[in-house]
Order: sequence, then structure tokens, then C-alpha cells
Amino acid sequence: MRSIQRRPFHTILTLSTVAIAVTALFTSLWLGKGLERGLKLGMEKLGADILVLPKQAEAKPEQVLFTGLPLNIYMDKSLLYDIRKMPGVKQATPELFTRTADAMCCNLYSAGRVVGIDYKTDFIIKPWMKNIPKTLGKDKVIVGSKLEAEVDEFVLIRGQLFRVIEQLPPTGTGIDDTAYISIDVAARIAKESPDLAKYWTKKGPDQLVSSILVRVDDPNSINAIVDKISKLTGANAIPASQIVYETKQRMSTFTGLLYTLTAVLWLVSLVSLIGRFAGLVVERKTEIGILRALGAMRWSVFRLILWEAGCLAIASSLIGLGLGWFVSRFAVGWVTSGSAVPFLSLPIGQIAILSLWCLLAAVGTVLLSALFPAYYSASLDPARAIAQGELE
Repeated sequence: MRSIQRRPFHTILTLSTVAIAVTALFTSLWLGKGLERGLKLGMEKLGADILVLPKQAEAKPEQVLFTGLPLNIYMDKSLLYDIRKMPGVKQATPELFTRTADAMCCNLYSAGRVVGIDYKTDFIIKPWMKNIPKTLGKDKVIVGSKLEAEVDEFVLIRGQLFRVIEQLPPTGTGIDDTAYISIDVAARIAKESPDLAKYWTKKGPDQLVSSILVRVDDPNSINAIVDKISKLTGANAIPASQIVYETKQRMSTFTGLLYTLTAVLWLVSLVSLIGRFAGLVVERKTEIGILRALGAMRWSVFRLILWEAGCLAIASSLIGLGLGWFVSRFAVGWVTSGSAVPFLSLPIGQIAILSLWCLLAAVGTVLLSALFPAYYSASLDPARAIAQGELE
């Protein structure tokens, strides 16, 4: 430990190198695992086989499913009835988006979207609920996990008070940023909102829907039903499997690049550490030679170098994990903000395992980088080491 304290510059450089590498590793693994978990859990409870959007809608399907971005997209409600009549369609439930991006309409300031749902036919929100009432009611609201509201609290949405009857668990999808009310109530308050009037020039909100989610009887018939729905005027049908596949592709590209950059950084850190420990041995030749001359065994010198390396590794890993925790928080916000990728935070148990893995990887890397310098120092002839050390 005294050797570490006597060389503050060397110590700080080593600590910084390892801490940065651990921060990068922890952050990349946190993001990668969180994205995988969000997509997996979101798809398990998505429930829909087909997503139907307005044909001219600028919004992408993944934005509807995986983000809480405010979207004002509408199509004729008659499409819902046409779809329900199609052979092979098991269920079809509508949604109505009622909030615009610049309308701070309520005290749910973190809400990205306020959505009206047909609670009777819904199969998207109910699977996430712990307590399922028979009706949603005219003054009830269900909120996502990211919204700052608790059960039995009252929230104001476009001038009307709603009582929170359920806060949904984290889903990793747009559900987390959304407030859900009855579709009839959503249509009424949307019609009364001046900032939304431009959308009701031809038909009122009670005659429109924003999206339709469809379940089919036979998964093998999905593509055929998608073709039938897409032929309806104003409808664009997308298989859920296609949305999942495209989302997976984007996630794989992103995580692959992230892991590659982390691996390169780790390799550079390893080479840098080997150089630092080799330089340390050269610098300490006289000290090592004196220790050997006083009777220290080769194993003792070898163990001394590795012990110092291990201490530096543990200290820098703890620093890196702390930095990684904060960096990950900002990185998650940056990656998921406005992007159509699902993310679900890891539970404490997985975070602990991830931290332990990063710690072991850092200690192993540092010890590996110090292995050859430690062996070289232990093999030095005492007299030659003292003479060379004095000359150098």
C-alpha cells in the first residue's frame, strides 16, 4: 500500500483507466439487458396480432407501441366494425389519442399521451392490471408506471377530475408514459378542447379512432387478414411480428455497436495497463533488488506486484461501478427519449450480478496485465537489479 501511495501519478492513471473501462462495460451491459428485457416482456403481454393505423399517418407503428409520444392520428370508426366482421378476427379493440405535444392539459406533466380505450373489449391494458373493475367509469383513469400519480389520487385532465384506480407496473413500452380513460369520455373532452378543433373539421372524435388492435383465431391467417384490412379505405395494417422483428433489428445494431466499442476500449485499457505495470517494474528495480538481497523469495515479489494490482483493480472497479450507475441513468434517457425502443430497468438482483461480473472482469483484466511484469520482477537477479536500477 505504501508503494501505491508513493506513486500518486501512476496510481491515478491506473485508477482512471480501469474506472473508465468498468463504467463503459457496466453501462453497455445495463442498456443491452434492459432493452432485451423490455422487448421480451412487452411482447409477452402485447396481446395483439395486428396493429391498424390510419393510412396517411406519419407515425411509425413502433412509435405507437413503444413510446409515449403524443400522436394525433385518426381514422373513421366504421373501420372497427368492418374489421370485426371479417372471418378469422377474434377480437378488435380501438384506441383514441386525445393529447397534443404542446397542450399541457393536465397535472400529469410527465404523461406523453392520454388515450381513450374501449374498456369492455380491451385486451391490451387489462393483462397488466392487478385489480380489474367491471367498468372504467366516466371519472376513472389508469396511469402508467412513469406517471407521478398514486391510486385514489385525483388528477386533472383537460379540465376534468379523474380518480386513479390503478397504476400499471413497468412494461418497457409506451404504456408506461400513458394515461388511459374511457374512449367515450376521451371523445367528449377532445371535442371540447379548442386546441384539437382542427382535427374535427369533417367528423367528430366520437366517429374516429386512432388505432385498432386485432387478435386472430389462427396465427397462420395473420398475413391474409392483414391484406384484407389494408384494402379497406384509410386503413394500414401491420403484423405485430413485423414490428417486433424490425425493433429487434434496430436493437441488435445498436447493442452490437455498443458492445464492439466497449470491447475495443477494454482492449486498449489492457494494453495500457500492461505498459504501466511494466514501467512500474523498471522504476522499482532497485527496490525489488534490495528485497531479493534481503532474502525475499521470488514468490513473495511476484505476489507483492499482483497484490498491489489487485488493490488498484478493486478500488478502480468500485469507482467505475459508481460512475456507471449515474452514466446509465443518463444513457437510458438519451436512448429511449423519443425513440421507438422498449426499455425496462433491471431488478436489484440482476444489477448486483451485473456489478459483480464487472468487478470480476476488471480484477481479472488488471491481474492479467500485471502477470508478466510480476513474473519478470520476481526473476530479476538481485545484484543486477540494484545496479540497473541505480543506472536507470
